[in-house]
Amino acid sequence: MNQSEKNIILDMDGTLIDTERMMLRCAEDYAKEYDIECDDDTMLKFVGACFNDIAKLLTDKFGVGFDAVGFLQGFVKRLDDCFTVGEVPVKEGVFELLDYLQADGWTMALASTTKRAMVDINLEKTGLKKYFNVIVTGDTVKENKPSPEIYLTTCKLIGVIPENCFAVEDSNVGVQSAVAAGMKVLAVPDLHQVPDEIKPKCAGIFANCREIKDFLSRL
Repeated sequence: MNQSEKNIILDMDGTLIDTERMMLRCAEDYAKEYDIECDDDTMLKFVGACFNDIAKLLTDKFGVGFDAVGFLQGFVKRLDDCFTVGEVPVKEGVFELLDYLQADGWTMALASTTKRAMVDINLEKTGLKKYFNVIVTGDTVKENKPSPEIYLTTCKLIGVIPENCFAVEDSNVGVQSAVAAGMKVLAVPDLHQVPDEIKPKCAGIFANCREIKDFLSRL
């Protein structure tokens, strides 16, 4: 692989750090406090989705009389408190992958739908911030994943065309976003499995970031 192709943009939640399970546990506990029944299928749709999309999911499920925005605002505050004071575990093989990419001269960036303040907290707590010169978050783009905007914006900021850039994603909406941007997608499924119709569009599907490191080192 030549140097011009050594570009990679990584998702954060569920890809680098295990925040999605924390989010689901927090959502379940918060919903119980308000006597709201959220089944597993509904909860899994929250993963990788932005605030407005989750609000629509809740409105569709509970009706227009349900204060989805108010519920979510309270939940987001609860979740922020959880992340701020609690331990944030790093996913398997993450440091091996990032150390390899850094040593091999890759351009690395982060593209997350999470708001910037929480991204900074989680990256600082886990020691991952030092790997990224460019970080693009959900509060800096008009459309979140599965729109390709966040990836197209990040590619522009690091000065590469999407076709010469890898994307590492765990969620369905994230994979769809990177595919729509025209990138070489490396999927590392967490709570979602990659849909059959999307699998042929991925450059590879892996169990963890260590497998991604081994794949890239062979190119």
